[in-house]
Formats: sequence, structure tokens, C-alpha cells
Amino acid sequence: MAGDISYTLDTRVADRLLRNMPGEADRLTGKLAFDTQADMQLSYGSAGSPAPEGSPPGIVTGTLKGSIQVRHIRPLLWQIFGAAHGLYLEWGTARMGARPHIMPAFNKAKERAPLEFRGLFK
Repeated sequence: MAGDISYTLDTRVADRLLRNMPGEADRLTGKLAFDTQADMQLSYGSAGSPAPEGSPPGIVTGTLKGSIQVRHIRPLLWQIFGAAHGLYLEWGTARMGARPHIMPAFNKAKERAPLEFRGLFK
């Protein structure tokens, strides 16, 4: 694979939510995961492939779009995964420009998260 990606998250607020409201916090986290999955799948172009560089991938067979799945690992830990070639499209290669579809969806989720969780703090 082209390389590994690693993110570090400050989970102090999430840990407090888990202690105080485990069911609701996990439900909201899952909702964000499924919303992110939908954002990724809806971003794919329908005009075929290759999509213009810098645009989300086009659809030829639908394999990548159909491979995007969400899995519940444990409370407050949800995994979004898909076909390995999605990473090559996301970041590009030495011979192909990037067709981002993962990070734009995660950035939307990052913006939505405070709105989703604000009700838990009232």
C-alpha cells in the first residue's frame, strides 16, 4: 500500500460522555459514521472514470462505492472501511493525481459533530 495514515484524537470529552450517557453518545457516534459513509458514496461522480484530478472518483463498476462499510467495534468506536484502491484514489500515485473522497467526508463529519452532540451537554 502507498502508506499508512494515522490520526490522534483527544477523547476526553467522548470519555466523559461514555461515562455519563453511553447509549446516546454511541448512537450519535454511529450516526456520524453512517452519515460519513453516505457523504463518501454520494460524492462519487456518475460520468465515469477517470474523474478530473482533484474531483471525487468517477464510477465505472461501482466496486469502490459499494465497498464502503461501517462497523461498530465497541462503544464510541466505529470503523469506516472500503476497497484498498480507494486510498490510491484519495492520495494519488506517482502516475495519477488525487481524487479525494475520504477526507472531504471526514471534514464534513468534523464540522457536524459539535452540532450532533450539543444536546448531550444540556
